[in-house]
Amino acid sequence: MGFIHKYKKEIVTAFLLVVLLESATYLYFDLMREEKIETFKRYTLKENALLLDTARHGLDGKSDVIYDIKINQPRVLALMQEAQDPTKRDRVRNELYALLKPTYEFLKRNGIRQFHFHLPGSISFLRFHKPQKFGDSLKGVRYSIDLVNKTKKVVRGFEEGRIFNGFRNVYPLFYHDKFVATVEISYSIRAIATTLTQKEEAFYGLLIEKSLVEKKVWKENRKHYLPSYFSNRYLWDNKALQTLYFHQNKKEFLEWLRGFEKLLAKSVAPLLEKKSSFLMPIRFQDKNFIVIFQVLKNIANKPVGYIVTFEESDFFAQNAHHSMMTMAIGFIIDFIVGVLFFLFLKSERDIKAALSFRSNYDPLTALLNRRGFETTYEALWHTHKRTKRPYSLLFLDIDHFKKINDSFGHDVGDAVLQKLAEILKKNLRESDVIARWGGEEFVVLLNDTDIEAAYKVAKKLRRAIEEYHDEQLPHFTISIGVSGGTYTKALEHLIKEADSALYRAKKSGRNKVVIYN
Repeated sequence: MGFIHKYKKEIVTAFLLVVLLESATYLYFDLMREEKIETFKRYTLKENALLLDTARHGLDGKSDVIYDIKINQPRVLALMQEAQDPTKRDRVRNELYALLKPTYEFLKRNGIRQFHFHLPGSISFLRFHKPQKFGDSLKGVRYSIDLVNKTKKVVRGFEEGRIFNGFRNVYPLFYHDKFVATVEISYSIRAIATTLTQKEEAFYGLLIEKSLVEKKVWKENRKHYLPSYFSNRYLWDNKALQTLYFHQNKKEFLEWLRGFEKLLAKSVAPLLEKKSSFLMPIRFQDKNFIVIFQVLKNIANKPVGYIVTFEESDFFAQNAHHSMMTMAIGFIIDFIVGVLFFLFLKSERDIKAALSFRSNYDPLTALLNRRGFETTYEALWHTHKRTKRPYSLLFLDIDHFKKINDSFGHDVGDAVLQKLAEILKKNLRESDVIARWGGEEFVVLLNDTDIEAAYKVAKKLRRAIEEYHDEQLPHFTISIGVSGGTYTKALEHLIKEADSALYRAKKSGRNKVVIYN
């Protein structure tokens, strides 16, 4: 008792401090739990959207390649010119079908859903997926085709159709500068899912507004859709469901999906009406999942449905468990607050680091940096390995860049780097990958380009930079090394070859293009 009496004030102060710390801890960790959940949702939705966009851009690139090498060719264009004469259309249709059927079979194997030619005025001419169905007007039904007829420019994006929905690439066709037709290459969510699915735990589906299907899809083709238990206002794309590798047995999978939907229906249905992306956690059949609903807008920028991603994730269960443990040790928080706070901050940083994207871009030039280029190259390498298409690499270096910095200052040197990046982007294709490798060194990966074609591109770039003049900047030139790639070459090997060629270009007087041999 003497000890307590002697230290009564200190004991009361310590007790009040414990109560204060305990109350603050409860409030703090509750707020942090919610913040972690919101952070996880925000970054997961962002990552999911980026993955989907990346896959879509890759498929768009494939479509562009097919258009360039198979469709936008003299014989096809001449046939579509002949099709302007109604008396020749049956013959032209048969000849066009025979000519491009191998291309269509290749497209089908690579996830393309529709290959469709149209006459001016949005008249169906040849559906390769249904060649016996032609002559119907798509005006007012297919906004993308109407838009290409109007603008004579390529139109891309998601759109509903009379038979299938799809991510469309609609191209104008010209014969001797005369607009003669449009052609569509479209792919489904199945193609995107096939591109992205790397493990059984993640798979994709497509929800479409029921009213749009009833408005646009022919009755005999509505069998391609299934009702959704999430909401009676949405339908599943049945063809897309067939790509979900989680279940090989269709009946078993549908039962699994229905169980999933029933558990989430009450929570999901009102959120679907908001027409914005969201994420839901669920525990189902002794596993933890997150379901991501990524809003899908059509070419007219109107929300028409959702791309739905099912993915196993223990984040919410682990987060709940972590919060319960934190609350349970509240009575001794004054003794271990420092340790707990440290562990929490460490956990918070680790979670955010795991969810955050590491920067892949050079802040000065807005080009990919070395890390971003290596990551992009890795993804493209797998595509080239599959397609066996050639590619080449350019290694660029600004001649006498040190003299520019020494003579005019680093601000001017930075402006020169930015101008070079601008010229490269202006003179290269969107499908080419440009990166600042470091300092005044840049690399360019030319997709579907053999070394001879790459040499021509390099000469074009060298000439464009040599001929460029700006009163605000000193004149500068570049040297370029060119190397050719195949899927058997590692990036380090390709860079080494291009760097060797660049060294020869420098040694031979600069402002040169040299091919590695």
